[in-house]
Amino acid sequence: MSLPKVGGTVLWLLPGRDGDELFTDIIQKLAVLFDGPIFMPHITIGRIPDWEPGKIIHAVDVISENICRFSMPVKTVHCKNHPYQKISVETEPVPGFEAMLEQINHQFGGEYGKREYPHLSLLYSTLPCSRLQDKVVRIRSKIPAQIHLHELAYISVSGTPDQWHVIHSRSLKKVSQV
Repeated sequence: MSLPKVGGTVLWLLPGRDGDELFTDIIQKLAVLFDGPIFMPHITIGRIPDWEPGKIIHAVDVISENICRFSMPVKTVHCKNHPYQKISVETEPVPGFEAMLEQINHQFGGEYGKREYPHLSLLYSTLPCSRLQDKVVRIRSKIPAQIHLHELAYISVSGTPDQWHVIHSRSLKKVSQV
């Protein structure tokens, strides 16, 4: 299967261990079934400017020190026509998410936080949704009511998903540290 190449750097929110294991398992099974790439479970939270890496790492560290771990309620699981959002878990923005966006915009000096359609992708593919609908229905029953988010990561998304990689990641503050 051929997916379009992308480029640049982004910020991802990564789930805690419980969600990471569940979503990784689903992503891997779907990738095998539909000849898709295997990728890290994540919610893309912003496309960031092309700064030198040390400056971006510093901004990620500052953001992570100022934001506590939070959870986002799941709205639904559905199929979309975009190849990088084929099957995804749509989430509901919460105050922690909004605070994260504000921190991103502040640290990077512009509107870099991604407000529209927060979601965690499960399958990257070019298949039509009509071929995937039965899987979407089955997956809905396995998805928890909330996704617990524990880490902020700086990611290179140059090329196809098998070429994407973590440049730097940092755990968000534990709630008890407030």
